[in-house]
Amino acid sequence: MVRLDQGGRAAGEVQLHPPPPSLRDWVQHVSGQPGVGAQDPWRVVPVTSPHLIFSMTAGAARCRLVGARSTHADIDVDGRLVTVAVRFQPGTLPGLTGIPASELTDRAVCVVDAFGGDGRRLLDALPQLSAAAAVDRLLAFVAGRVRDRDAPHLVRALSRVSRVDDLRCVLGSQPRALHTRLIAEVGLAPKRALRIERLHLALHRTGRGAPLATAALDSGYSDQAHLTREARSLLGETPATWQRRGQRAADSFKNSSKSSE
Repeated sequence: MVRLDQGGRAAGEVQLHPPPPSLRDWVQHVSGQPGVGAQDPWRVVPVTSPHLIFSMTAGAARCRLVGARSTHADIDVDGRLVTVAVRFQPGTLPGLTGIPASELTDRAVCVVDAFGGDGRRLLDALPQLSAAAAVDRLLAFVAGRVRDRDAPHLVRALSRVSRVDDLRCVLGSQPRALHTRLIAEVGLAPKRALRIERLHLALHRTGRGAPLATAALDSGYSDQAHLTREARSLLGETPATWQRRGQRAADSFKNSSKSSE
């Protein structure tokens, strides 16, 4: 699994919480990530999954629904005290919101705009809670939204194939119908979605210690140079640069934590 951000100063301190069994078809995990003082921007990776993200600074609290990201983005998190994020399965946005996923691609909207009165009550409640309680509150909110709704099945298809033709066969769709479905349910065209999934697979493998050349071949790239080109296109940097920056960020966080003890 590749985190939304691998380069924030607090990247080494992220805590992952699995969803309850009843939400596994909707939620991949919930993450809690602290912040410490001034921070460099986070390099957010492209991702097929939408997110529900709650964050706090000393003077404000925000809770936003974020759609799939077609490419990387640098997010200003200076002064952020904590971030708690629900990472959904791909294809869940229509069931959560009743709108096409394409309306939120590369966008973030306040939960009040996305969910009306329910979103307002969530936003009002979260700042009063501990990080652990905020996780429970966010999951309870999601459970209420998806109760009695059919879970999406795209996540299984996206994780099983690497080519658009294979995805079309798995879903039983003609090319035009497949494109329309992915845009509506994920917010990304089929080829872009599969490119992002493959990049995540390669980055996950390198994060677990695999050499770049091995990770590239095991993830379906023709060679390491192919992986590097795709990373530059989607992530804005090479896999090696991404790893080094994330490690420097984690080391910086550990050092700043020790100095404050």
